[in-house]
Amino acid sequence: MLPLAWCCSVARADTSALVKQEGSRASSKEVITEATSAAPCLLVCPSAGIDEKSEQTGLTARNRTVSKSRDASLFASLRQPLYQGRVLRPDHPVTQGNFASPAETAVILDWDDTLFPTSFLQDKLGLNMCRKLADQKGSLPWAQRAAISSEIAACEKSAIELLRAADTRGHVFIVTLARPGWVNLLCNNFFPKFGAEMRNLHIRVIYAKENAENSEIAEQERENQPDQTGGSNHKEQVRRHLSLVKARVMYDELRRFYSQYEGQTWKNVIAIGDSCFEMYGLLIAASSYLQGQQVSDSVTHVYDTLQQDLWERSENGRLLKVRVKCCWLVDSPDMAEVCLQLRRLSKWLGRIVEVDASLTLEFPYCVDESNVQLVEAVLEGRRPVSELASLHEQHQN
Repeated sequence: MLPLAWCCSVARADTSALVKQEGSRASSKEVITEATSAAPCLLVCPSAGIDEKSEQTGLTARNRTVSKSRDASLFASLRQPLYQGRVLRPDHPVTQGNFASPAETAVILDWDDTLFPTSFLQDKLGLNMCRKLADQKGSLPWAQRAAISSEIAACEKSAIELLRAADTRGHVFIVTLARPGWVNLLCNNFFPKFGAEMRNLHIRVIYAKENAENSEIAEQERENQPDQTGGSNHKEQVRRHLSLVKARVMYDELRRFYSQYEGQTWKNVIAIGDSCFEMYGLLIAASSYLQGQQVSDSVTHVYDTLQQDLWERSENGRLLKVRVKCCWLVDSPDMAEVCLQLRRLSKWLGRIVEVDASLTLEFPYCVDESNVQLVEAVLEGRRPVSELASLHEQHQN
């Protein structure tokens, strides 16, 4: 079990930067309000081509370090609305053997820097997210505009492929810390085909902060305002708070999904994202469920995916087993990296769904071919899941 102290540091961006991004992505004052002028272009966009060799050998290479220590307290009671999505037959067997079926699998997607290259477009290229690319002001040469457009189209195509792959394998929903309207805004301005596919597949976007505004989490945040000095205590409070915000909405949606028939239990949950918030959010939600709790303010042990025995227990003579699968992506990726990660996820997703165990895949470590081969061997059942821990260990030494 994990102790009380979650700490995540990512190369090139500390948590204060991550928190600033989450706010700025949604804001532009209220997100829907158009900014008065576009920021100047800061970098030349990388070439639009993404060769197959680079995809096979791993993420283009910036070697990154991700260090994590883990912590938590858990929050507040939840409503229990009935899930109205994928419907099971009345005679659907209540067994663990069908854990990988679409009716028993949930896929949680992050938005910014997971499906959409927000940081690169907004922070590196200085684009105004409230304007379409053709309407960007400032000195943006035609050749560079064309290259950016080509890269965005490649990212959009890869995102659609992953969305479709995920939808065939289970119940898919997007959880973001951005303000309401942010995903629709970016789809309208940069990802119109993805937006159309999302509507066609009836993918729900959950704005976690909006759902938390009137919750016990928000109330405690108001009562115990973190210091604004930017110190480690403040950063830790922010990490914990944002992870709990995501945990609560994940718990709520998973509870709806796993209520399709009497006695249905959580079985197979996959979270895909670039920050500790969605990864730890899922661990909090699933640990709470397995311990028979709601996401509450009581101090609760949070399990690690390496602790396989803790993710199952016997309840009323039957096996209760939750397979928690975290896919932790590169933070602040460029557009080529977004494409490569999405393509790799599309290729691996079926295998990830079918693994009968909890696991964590850390994409920053999938840089060289040997690591990629190890991951694929694990997903194909040729190597034990426990060997995935070696990827993290070798980068800590």
